[in-house]
Amino acid sequence: MIYLKVILVLFTDQDVEQAAKKAAAAPFQAMASYDAEGDCLEFFASNESCYAKSIDPLVTVYLCHAGNAPVGFRLKKVKQFLNQLLP
Repeated sequence: MIYLKVILVLFTDQDVEQAAKKAAAAPFQAMASYDAEGDCLEFFASNESCYAKSIDPLVTVYLCHAGNAPVGFRLKKVKQFLNQLLP
C-alpha cells in the first residue's frame, strides 16, 4: 500500500494530462519493440488506425484502415529465426 501512495503522490492528474498532451502534440516516430516472453518483434512505421492480417503462423502485417497500406508487422519466433540465420 505504501508504494501505491508514493506513486499517486508523484503523478498527479495534472501531470498525467500534461504528459498526454505533450505526447499527442509530438510527431510520430517509427518504433520497434521486442517481447522476450513471446519471442516476437513488432514494428510500426505509422500511428494510423490499422488492423492485423495474419500472413502465416509467424508473420502478421498491420494494414491501414484507410487504403490497406502496410503500417507495421509482427514477427514470431525471432530467436529461432536468428539462430538458423546465424549458426
